[in-house]
Amino acid sequence: MGARRLANGAALLVVAVFLAGAILYSRSLGSQAEVGKPAPRFELTDLQGGRVALASFEGRPVFVNFWTSWCDPCREEIPGLESFHRRFGERMPVIGVNVREPLPVVQEFARTMQMTYPIVRDADGRLSERYRLRGYPESWIVGPDGVVRQYWPGPVTFEQMEQAYAQVMGRPITEGLPDGGPLPADEAGVGLAVAGSHLWVAGRQRLVAARLDAVERADGWEVVVLPDGLAALDAVASWPQGQAVVVASGSRLWSRESVDGPWRALPEAPGPVLSLAGAGDELIAWIRGRGGYALDGEGRWRALPPGGLPSMAVSAWMGRLRGDLVAATPAGLLQSREPSGPFSRTRLERPSWAAVEVGEAWMVATDRGVYRYDPVRGEAAPAGGTPTRVFVALAALPDGRLAALAPDGDLYLGSAVEPAELDAAGAWHPLGVPRGSRAREGPE
Repeated sequence: MGARRLANGAALLVVAVFLAGAILYSRSLGSQAEVGKPAPRFELTDLQGGRVALASFEGRPVFVNFWTSWCDPCREEIPGLESFHRRFGERMPVIGVNVREPLPVVQEFARTMQMTYPIVRDADGRLSERYRLRGYPESWIVGPDGVVRQYWPGPVTFEQMEQAYAQVMGRPITEGLPDGGPLPADEAGVGLAVAGSHLWVAGRQRLVAARLDAVERADGWEVVVLPDGLAALDAVASWPQGQAVVVASGSRLWSRESVDGPWRALPEAPGPVLSLAGAGDELIAWIRGRGGYALDGEGRWRALPPGGLPSMAVSAWMGRLRGDLVAATPAGLLQSREPSGPFSRTRLERPSWAAVEVGEAWMVATDRGVYRYDPVRGEAAPAGGTPTRVFVALAALPDGRLAALAPDGDLYLGSAVEPAELDAAGAWHPLGVPRGSRAREGPE
């Protein structure tokens, strides 16, 4: 009888353990990450031995990124996350979660990649299981209320993160923050030009300029009065020989030699101008629906040989580098040796928006920052230290620096001659954000 009771008790204990396990398993499933539900909370150790808790960021959206050092897409994505952290880290913090790698490996990788945003270690992989990790990288946005709002499989860009913040918070991430350059944060950047003794920055609705020795001073910039009747700026360039700035609106063009000088109307272009580039004695224009045209010093427009390039292929820039005709296009950087052509794609096949010649290389504005292209070797690589984000315009300054303009009007300055290494102060930095500091919260 006693043996039977003992057996029954053992059976009940097994059932109880099974039920308890089932309940715990059910709860663990319920705590897995899912858009629209509370995010699994965590508190993990960072690379300095401190503790980082997701709950400490409540009240702000948080970007949680899972990565490993051996993941090539992670390596491609990280500079963009770092750029975002330096620009907007106080408004939407970035947390990098390294999965199942030894501490020394993670520390060395973070040092090499110059990562300054918080990095925590999911050493046993439990957190990645709760976030249902399928591959690397993967990212989640946790809203200010602790609820998961968005999920990304694969790498994300700086601009996607900006858009995600706006979707979650219902307002631009730049609202209330210092502008990232001389243009207002809500005005799209159009182009850059170095003309005379000034750097000129064009937005859709305004043109601003600063002396080359005063571009980093907040009080060094002044708004330039636009020509009468100009509705919106479409393109800007310096011409001829860097003596004057040229602006285009539709098919109309004007030039100006100084900030306080008069505007002079140029011969009207054959159609709406999409982009401009000064090339010695010629002004190169890409005309919507018609292709490339050149304006000479006598005021005559002539069509450039198409070279097999479709008339709508160039949406950003076309000009001359080392005598070759070069087109920056969404399909990559194309070049042609006139007049025999045709355009041939270089090895730089990233979507490109502008290019300038610096020394023996071409610096190219792409969808992933600035690339350095060697036209002799046909080799391209990201220029050291440049933020990994879209740039729509470049300008080489006489002192060896490079200016790069982002679509949201952020203006960056950095080294154009030698690969710049990011440090605590940031070798590449957006104007308007103090070096060595993250963006500070402004009034809501």
